[in-house]
Amino acid sequence: MTDARIISIAEAAVDELDKMCHESKSLWRAERCGVPEATIWSKPGSKVRIFQAEAILAAPPSIVFDVLHVNVANVAQTREWNTSVNECSLVKKLAPNVEVMLTQTFAMYGGLVSARDFVNVRMSKELPDGGYIVGTTGIEYEGIPIKAGVTRGMNGVMGFLILPHDQGTRLIWIINTDVKGWILRSLIDAAIPAEMESYILALRKHVATLQA
Repeated sequence: MTDARIISIAEAAVDELDKMCHESKSLWRAERCGVPEATIWSKPGSKVRIFQAEAILAAPPSIVFDVLHVNVANVAQTREWNTSVNECSLVKKLAPNVEVMLTQTFAMYGGLVSARDFVNVRMSKELPDGGYIVGTTGIEYEGIPIKAGVTRGMNGVMGFLILPHDQGTRLIWIINTDVKGWILRSLIDAAIPAEMESYILALRKHVATLQA
């Protein structure tokens, strides 16, 4: 696959992510969420169920963007708040705002899913209002071996919309992940909302420390 083709895939992912973030909630089902100033929704996707979380963060969009995008490959920093990440590395930079990334996780969803890795292309854009959008989707990319004991998953279109808010940032986060393997998808779908709650709480705590 050529670099130009991968960049076009990334551009389409950003457009699709933006569409999902702004579409009517009548297309989504509300999920249980016990986190204040946050909601979780889901809807059927082409292969797996897609989840959306929305939360208010007491930090400006620039800080949230740095945490979720700029510094995510600094695994030591990322593990301070996101303990599921084992590895996140740049495979190839295709443009100033487009990269092929390899992410490897530890066991996920309370141990329900063993270690996985994902090869993604991601694109980021700064928005006119001072926010950001980061779109990601899985791709087939040659030359990246799978480590022993790790299963390669495949992501659909997912990512973050990071918007200014009078309290700091309004974050919209989409998960669209096929973890592969033999685990029943219904069990994974039941576990994702709790995982998203934990992620939001950890992210809030982390961005607060960056401003202390």
